[in-house]
Amino acid sequence: LEHFQRAYLMSGVPTALYNAAMALRALGRHREARDAFQRVVDSHGDSPAAEPSRVKAAEEGARVAVLTLAGLDAEADYAIRINGRAHESERGTELEIEADPGPNGVQATRMGYESWTWEGQLEDGEQRTLQVEMVEIEVETTSVFKSPVFWVITGIVLAGAGVGVGLFLQQNAQLDVMHPD
Repeated sequence: LEHFQRAYLMSGVPTALYNAAMALRALGRHREARDAFQRVVDSHGDSPAAEPSRVKAAEEGARVAVLTLAGLDAEADYAIRINGRAHESERGTELEIEADPGPNGVQATRMGYESWTWEGQLEDGEQRTLQVEMVEIEVETTSVFKSPVFWVITGIVLAGAGVGVGLFLQQNAQLDVMHPD
């Protein structure tokens, strides 16, 4: 695959791109193979490789599975990963993701919610809808007034203030001159 891709980059010969698409197909990377065959058609429509590429693009397209993630909040931002790779998505209540047949995994994350994951086997051309149900993370809110640390510190501050006021008043009383009547 790497050699065919490099050959195409260096030469621009459609046969090299066609061979790269065939290698992708053999590797089971049907989405990429479909796109490479389609690129032969789009970029080299007058080439002898164009017609076989058109046929192979349709064949590979039929093998691509489609997952629909349903139940999304249209106002929320999600980070979606398929097989460990980030998937760019727009907001909406549903999201379609293309996947190659075989074992796949999808993860959806959203700020303030537990991650949602799915793992499963997809068949050639399968279309499956997955209901995304995310659980909000409950943040435990504790009042500062319930904290023993708060009351210990408050007690120390009040005791210190009481001692300070007492000393001030005592010192002030000693400075007052007493006048006998």
